[in-house]
Amino acid sequence: GLDYEAVLPATNCTSMPEFYFSVVGSGGTPMTNPRQTPTAQYYSTVVVSQFLTFFQQNLNSNPGWTRQGLWAWGQPTGGGGLEAGSPDPRSGRTNNFVYGYNLGGDYTDNMSENNLTSPAINCSGQSGVHLTFWRWLGVEHPAFDHAYVRASNNGVNWTTVWQNEAEVADSSWVFQDVDISAVADNQPTVYLRWTMGTTDSNLTYCGWNIDDIGLYSTLC
Repeated sequence: GLDYEAVLPATNCTSMPEFYFSVVGSGGTPMTNPRQTPTAQYYSTVVVSQFLTFFQQNLNSNPGWTRQGLWAWGQPTGGGGLEAGSPDPRSGRTNNFVYGYNLGGDYTDNMSENNLTSPAINCSGQSGVHLTFWRWLGVEHPAFDHAYVRASNNGVNWTTVWQNEAEVADSSWVFQDVDISAVADNQPTVYLRWTMGTTDSNLTYCGWNIDDIGLYSTLC
């Protein structure tokens, strides 16, 4: 078949362009698709947008976030995975360092929730905000153990934006893109939180390792 190119007029994010195809055959007879054109047309809901990264934390140096339990900044040792899942990595995704829960091995049994919490991040004027990060996570099925990502715009009320809905046993770095717009859009104080726990008394995994954290907004 042959490819044809058309130049469409400029549009905006809220429009829903409508279009149809018209060709003239070798016999000079015009044909349209849809056949009922112009009363029937195709339409598109394509949104033309640009992604703007406005916050990045590569963890090359210790950012000093608030930590509970065995959360730590540093270089993971490749430990853990002794009872289930895979061990921790031996470095970060793009450098030596990560934030991880127990850099030397697995999380523990019978844990309460232990949090890693960022300082306030200014999202004023930002819309369609997404959180991105890379994870290396091991956690048992949520009937037994739990891992969460949460967000807040006041540091008091927290919204869970991700949680394990099955066993997770990462053996490589996995990219994550989480929509936090309902919490973060146009907010001057946005806090991010990774939670390890609660856990039961049977089986432990390597837990959270996170690296290369970012926030981006969506611009038309």
